Amino acid sequence: MIENEKETQEVDTFTEKTIKEGTWWEWIAKILPLVAICTITVLHFFRLHNVRDLILDVIVIIFFFICFVWWFWAIQKIVAAAKYLRRSQHRFSEIAEELRKIKNNFRNNDSNR
Repeated sequence: MIENEKETQEVDTFTEKTIKEGTWWEWIAKILPLVAICTITVLHFFRLHNVRDLILDVIVIIFFFICFVWWFWAIQKIVAAAKYLRRSQHRFSEIAEELRKIKNNFRNNDSNR
């Protein structure tokens, strides 16, 4: 029973951490492109081409870095979720087998009466 409580707590911790991280990535995905587009538009409007080119380079590097980090974060979460799913499936199979044994025991007890 203690092992089940530990696994339940582990899943809860994983879920809470994933929700926090997912919320953070969602915020970045909404805000950063808007800031980039506004910056590029202002620089273009004021004809600051040299500065604009520098800012464009920085924006591209930042977006590439974020995409790179997000990709590995997503893969890590998918692998962890798959492990939890596999563990849950094994537990479910064990429970189903135990229920079959109990059912057979009841049938055997009823037939012995």
